Amino acid sequence: DAQAAAEYDDGGEYDGIPQEFVAPPPKERRTQRTLAAGLMESTADGADYTSGCRDFRRELELKQHAASRPLWVCPDGRIVLEASSPVYAQALDLLVAISEPVSRTRHMQEYQLTQYSLYAGASMGLRTQDITAGLERFSKCGLPEEVRAMVAECTERYGKVKLILRNDRYYIECPGDGAAFDALLHDAQIAEM
Repeated sequence: DAQAAAEYDDGGEYDGIPQEFVAPPPKERRTQRTLAAGLMESTADGADYTSGCRDFRRELELKQHAASRPLWVCPDGRIVLEASSPVYAQALDLLVAISEPVSRTRHMQEYQLTQYSLYAGASMGLRTQDITAGLERFSKCGLPEEVRAMVAECTERYGKVKLILRNDRYYIECPGDGAAFDALLHDAQIAEM
């Protein structure tokens, strides 16, 4: 690292000790200093494009009794679970049903809402209202509108179309949803079949 070497180059001597006998600083310290400098370069919207972090403090407002709630639900679908909460087990059950684990440590766990994880939750019988109510109940802050929209979009479509195999032939069934059936009829690949 040329910048780190230049920072510690004092012309060959360090307090009277020749440079070849002075160990460079540990890589961790250089990394921490670089990371701290990068965090200072965040943009006005809170995004930090140098380290991949995003600051949601301006977007998330704490609820009353936030200390007793175990979840941080971020607008990008990321959820952080605090394992020290008294309602940890109930929150974990919800997250296992509707999200994918990203990182699970002893005290903090991170999950991500995805289309597939929300479809899996819907296939287990969870409705849109169940998911949003559960997230709202356990969240330290108000549920972001982006998350509400994602949950609604992914779970309300579940079960509208069924592919049925009968007598070695496939049939499409759209119980109670004519709009979904019309959309399928106008699809080029399906029309060929």
